[in-house]
Amino acid sequence: MTDHIALRPAGRYQIGDYCVDFDRRSIAHGTLEERLPVRPMALLFILVQEAGNPVDRSTLIDRVWEGNIYTGPKAVTDAVWRLRKAFRDTSDLPTYIETIAKKGYRLLPDVTQLDVGEAPQNGKKAWWFAWMTGAALLLWLMLRPSPDAPVPLASLHPVTYENGVEHDASISGDGRMLAYAQLAPGGRSRIAIMPLGQPDVGPSFVDPEGSGQRFPSWSPDGNQLAWMHLQGDQPPELVVWDRVAGVQTRFSSVGALPLRLEWHPSGGRIAFSRYDAHEDRCGIAVLDLSSRSHPFLVSRSVSPHFCDMDPHWSPDGSQLLFIRRDQASSDLFVTDMSGNARQLTSDHVPILGADWEPNGSILFASSRSRLANQAPALWRIDEGLEPQLFAASSTGLMFPECNPATGDVLVYNARPAQQLVGIQLDGSNVMRTWITSSHDDTDPHYSAELDRLVFASTRTGHQEIWTSQLDGSDLQRMTDLQSGAAFPRWSPDGQSIVFVAQNPQQKQRTLFLLDVAQRQIRQLGEPTAFLVCPSWALDGRSIYCVRNQGTQLNLWNIPLDGGGGSAVTEDDGFFGQESLDRKWIYFTRDKTPGLWRRSLRGAEMEKLIDWGGVDGLTWVPTADGILFTTASPAGTEVVKWVDGETKVLATLPQAALGARPICYIASKNLLLATQVIEAQGDLNWVRFDRSSNSDR
Repeated sequence: MTDHIALRPAGRYQIGDYCVDFDRRSIAHGTLEERLPVRPMALLFILVQEAGNPVDRSTLIDRVWEGNIYTGPKAVTDAVWRLRKAFRDTSDLPTYIETIAKKGYRLLPDVTQLDVGEAPQNGKKAWWFAWMTGAALLLWLMLRPSPDAPVPLASLHPVTYENGVEHDASISGDGRMLAYAQLAPGGRSRIAIMPLGQPDVGPSFVDPEGSGQRFPSWSPDGNQLAWMHLQGDQPPELVVWDRVAGVQTRFSSVGALPLRLEWHPSGGRIAFSRYDAHEDRCGIAVLDLSSRSHPFLVSRSVSPHFCDMDPHWSPDGSQLLFIRRDQASSDLFVTDMSGNARQLTSDHVPILGADWEPNGSILFASSRSRLANQAPALWRIDEGLEPQLFAASSTGLMFPECNPATGDVLVYNARPAQQLVGIQLDGSNVMRTWITSSHDDTDPHYSAELDRLVFASTRTGHQEIWTSQLDGSDLQRMTDLQSGAAFPRWSPDGQSIVFVAQNPQQKQRTLFLLDVAQRQIRQLGEPTAFLVCPSWALDGRSIYCVRNQGTQLNLWNIPLDGGGGSAVTEDDGFFGQESLDRKWIYFTRDKTPGLWRRSLRGAEMEKLIDWGGVDGLTWVPTADGILFTTASPAGTEVVKWVDGETKVLATLPQAALGARPICYIASKNLLLATQVIEAQGDLNWVRFDRSSNSDR
């Protein structure tokens, strides 16, 4: 095999304003340091060696990815993106890495190799401070998991892919049968069973007409199945079904909570979450099927924020794993059969399921680290040790279930609940998916000046602002705030984007302005103001938005050049948009359906459309009227109002459009909107993409 020198980069270099240490795989600027995986740093080392000359993509694939033509092209793009992010660089106006069209890449700044012991140009420290800092860093590194360990990327292989949600997986002890709850559209839930490893055999149902059946669990011998029967306002029943005799035994007075249960490996006992009103306690109990006794194993005083849940027996049945939820966070605990509970994690973040592996290790799903882009990932933990990242996926991995016979891992994966759709207003009643991903895409807005879309998406785990060409190509993430960025709107000249996000200091929603070219973000309005639902004044100098003042919502105008702005309405005003002739400000109201307007010169407001179909956010001015969407017995309708007359332009029987802002592209007679999809979720085997793993 060829000697791939790029796989062993070494040395320290000054690259522009950054100090790059290839031995540490770090890129530092001042006190800020970012550690990168092996392959991106190897790619950077090749660019450094070429001293500003263009490097073909084929050369990078050959030297860094050993000529892998299947993994290499995508991996090169991803590696360059990671490097640009570390250098705070952009592809549009590069200062560090330039893309050579249809060829490759070139490193732009001057490069200086630093001798051993030479300090980088971005700062020096006294020797004693450096020694103390280094010792503290070494100790910290020894006591924590390595942050630059390769992220094991998981590919998902569907086991179920039916309409609705398939949840609550349980695998039989011999690893051959799967039971799960099918949450069908309309709210019905029933228990399905199917053989594993036989893709041509579909599921059968314990009770095809049943409803309210959740959280199945196999007995060790596979002859019995237990589940929770949810009965509306009545307490849940714990049901045990004998598959051989066809008999169901119901336990109605055990205080069961509507949560997961699990059969003991030796049989005869079932762990479940229990509430006891007489003792004022809640915790994990164990039901003895012969005596019907159900004492607590662990419990605490009842609290509206507390719950012990998701019990899992260790392979030998000597310990019980459970999740203790407290307010918005949760942690893993293990207890022995005497109720001596020990805490395993202290992350104080939600844990979305856990299970034992056959070897006695524990897998759990959590968003505890940015290594997984905040989408829930799988972590492995052994008692007394720190958790280690087990598998990650951009779509999230939740509620792991380990096959007790093989160790293979089954996870739940949700499909998106919202996607962008286009509706051609030509009378055809055709709606098509416009942009979709494995996560939510919402709030489209079009810039005719740039011929680009902007929208909000959770495709990287957090909701951020993205742009693309109108057809969805050339995707670019514009923010990395991790604070719920939403409701983006292009400025009239296409140079700026206003959007809503949470102010990290004030912990409330407010407005931010993004300079597209410079990628710079600043807050608008008063620092402590709650501001949402923005739209641009057509002169590009100010923003209309909703301001919350106590119990009152009103429409405000916020100038871009500073200041808190001024009220447009004083008694209930909501989403506002200017007419295209810049004579009127149209707006809806929070408490009363319909559409109002007020002259931009300050006259009294008047009701323009007295119809309950105009409400909230789903409307947009056109050159001659107003377009809005509304629900009707026939489905979702797109209606146009012109001079007091309304006309239905499209009727979409199957569409459920969300209460999100819409966008009309007049040149194409096209309406873009957010569609709410019926909840979808599936069970998948986790498989590792080994080539991608090595790239990271």
